[in-house]
Amino acid sequence: MGGFPKGANDRNSPTEDWSEVEAVIERDTGQPDGLIICSIRAHSPGNSGDSSERKVDTLKLPANFPNTMESRLHYREYLAEVKLFDGQVGKSLAMMQRLGLDESTALIVLAENGAGMPGGKWSHCDGGVRSAAVMKWPERYDAHG
Repeated sequence: MGGFPKGANDRNSPTEDWSEVEAVIERDTGQPDGLIICSIRAHSPGNSGDSSERKVDTLKLPANFPNTMESRLHYREYLAEVKLFDGQVGKSLAMMQRLGLDESTALIVLAENGAGMPGGKWSHCDGGVRSAAVMKWPERYDAHG
C-alpha cells in the first residue's frame, strides 16, 4: 500500500498522499472499522518537521536532559517531529469525519517511546519504557451501551 513516500522520515520528502489510506477505509463503510496510527516520529535522525518554529535558547528542557546546546538542538528537532505526527493524527480524524466514519471507527494512536536522551528511550527509566497510547472508542462498540 502506498500513501507515504520512501524516505517519509526526511524533512525533504515528497508530500504525503492519503488517497490510498482513504480507499482502504472506504471499502465497506457499512461496517465498523478500526484505525491504528503508529508513528515513525519522533525518531532519529530527527530531520522531519519544521524545527524553526522554536528558539533553541528559550526551550524548557525536561529535567533529565543536560542543559547543553547539543541537547537543546536535539530536543527542538524532537518537538518538530512530535508536532508533525500530531498533524497526521489530525488529518486522520478529519478524513474519518469527512467520510462519516468518526462515530463508527475505533481509533488507536501509538507513538514512539520518548527522546533518545538520558533517562529516555534505551534506558530503564520511565521515559524509556513508557510509550504514548490514545484510544477513541465509539459508543456503539460498548457492550453495555
